[in-house]
Amino acid sequence: MAGTVRPPTLDEAMQRLDDCIEISSTPVRIWIRDDDAGGMTLPLASLLDICRNAQVPVALAVIPAKLEPSLAVELRPYPFVTVMQHGFSHTSNAMPGRKKIELGGMLTADKVIGLLADGRSVLEHRMPDRLVPVLVPPWNRIDDDVIPQLTELGFCGLSTFADDQRGKPFGLVHINTHVDPIAWRDDRSFDTPAALIVKLTEAIRTAAGAPIGMLTHHLDMGEAAFETLTMVVGALRRHTKVEWLHPAEMFTVKP
Repeated sequence: MAGTVRPPTLDEAMQRLDDCIEISSTPVRIWIRDDDAGGMTLPLASLLDICRNAQVPVALAVIPAKLEPSLAVELRPYPFVTVMQHGFSHTSNAMPGRKKIELGGMLTADKVIGLLADGRSVLEHRMPDRLVPVLVPPWNRIDDDVIPQLTELGFCGLSTFADDQRGKPFGLVHINTHVDPIAWRDDRSFDTPAALIVKLTEAIRTAAGAPIGMLTHHLDMGEAAFETLTMVVGALRRHTKVEWLHPAEMFTVKP
């Protein structure tokens, strides 16, 4: 068909990624956030093994209401893992016909703050050594009137998706993810290696040195997805210009 652009092959995509990194005038700063954790599952272990083998840190967004008591022990072989709070129960409170949201929708801001306080208490009790005081809203959505109250709960950071920076005016370190390999609105498939590399290359081109977050959802990943992630992380690890950011350091509030 006239005008159709052929997607790049894997080799072509890899070359473009290499070129993009090499010509970058600033370090390429990348971090990984994995959402929807509750307990240790085979998919989660697969993801953490990939990160351990590649020696890259990962932020695990944990759902407090679904946290299994054994997770703290099962994470011991993975010292590079930090924990962030993923809402409270990952339950949608959206108005009928609206997009899913837990932290808002039909709930008042006070009700949301109460849920977040309960969730924070759970994580502080069960995983105090790994917890970074950062809120990751389920579905990356949070009502505007909740954000100003987050620092009162002890949160220092907020992490959503793409260009959202609503937390900054309220003293929060707001650092997002930008590359999502899952086709949520289509068939929920995971990107091919070439497609994921294309997304990363575009993110690197536009980041201008800002942190680039890669978002994963281990529960929605199969064998092919983990193979893709292994390949892509390996491709990035080859470059000395790529810096893997530790979440605890990223979200530290500088005096």
